[in-house]
Parts: sequence; C-alpha cells; structure tokens
Amino acid sequence: MRDIEKITRNLDKLAGELKTTLNDAEELLKASGKPIGGALREARAGFVSSLKSARKEAIELQRETIGKVKDAAHSSDKYVRNHPWNVAGAGVCAGLLVGWLISRGNHGAGSSAR
Repeated sequence: MRDIEKITRNLDKLAGELKTTLNDAEELLKASGKPIGGALREARAGFVSSLKSARKEAIELQRETIGKVKDAAHSSDKYVRNHPWNVAGAGVCAGLLVGWLISRGNHGAGSSAR
C-alpha cells in the first residue's frame, strides 16, 4: 500500500510541474505579443526552468515505475515457480469460466435469431 501512495504522490507532483509549465507557457504567449524585452526573457526563462523540472520528474517517475514493475514480475515469477499447481489450477478455472460464458452467450444469441 505504501508503494501506491508513493506513486500517487509522484503523479501529483508531476501534475503540479505540468500545471506550472503550462502556466509559464501561457505567460510566454502573453509576453510574446509585447515588444521583446524583460518580460519576454523572464517568461521564457521560467518556461525553460519548468520544462526542465517537469522532464526530470517524469524521468524519475519512469525509473520508479520500471523498478516497481520489475519487482512485481520477480515476485510473480517466484510465486509461479514455488506454486506451479496453484497457478495451473487457476488457469484451468479461468479457462473453464471463459468457455462457459462464451457458450452461454452463443446459446442466447442463437435462440433470438430463430
């Protein structure tokens, strides 16, 4: 559960960075209608800074997410290796359930077409 909270915080942080970047872009657009001067330079510098920060956050989030996916894959692999019959049984049950649902759907469709 703690990992989910961490990912959520990171996503919120990234969303905040994106919002800041969009605000800076808006300011840049507003300033670009004026003669080139201090306002445009400041807006452009803020935009570039926000963009770099957002990019850095996105890269960090990507690294963390990849790490979590690798951990989950490793845990799944370990479970499957330690409990192969449980996994096989679950697969058989899932297959039977899907087959049963499909066959029920075909009978219902066939009877209404008559």
